Amino acid sequence: MKNLIAVILTLILILTAATACAYEYRFTLDADHLYPNTGIVIEVNAYEDFIRCVDAAGLEWIFPEADGWAEGDLVSLMMFDNFTDGVTDDTVMVAYYAGFGGLDLMNEWKSRME
Repeated sequence: MKNLIAVILTLILILTAATACAYEYRFTLDADHLYPNTGIVIEVNAYEDFIRCVDAAGLEWIFPEADGWAEGDLVSLMMFDNFTDGVTDDTVMVAYYAGFGGLDLMNEWKSRME
């Protein structure tokens, strides 16, 4: 009976370790799934604490932390592709201030979208 319990506990331990390893591998970020992107801030929502920016392709990205940002700021983004081929489901991992593009750049972007 003790041997049966020992075998069952060993199997549980092995399955738990294998599951943890598979989980860790699935969510390990490597350079193949990260890429840089640049955008311009088009909305700062301090109430809900998020920033909305748009990149050169016209795709909009949202990331938290509205403190210190202004419309027209340039933002450098480190993107994660979520292990998919399309970009519409990608995630902003890190956002860095990259300078002020100015309202002229902002107005140019708005005129392109109309």
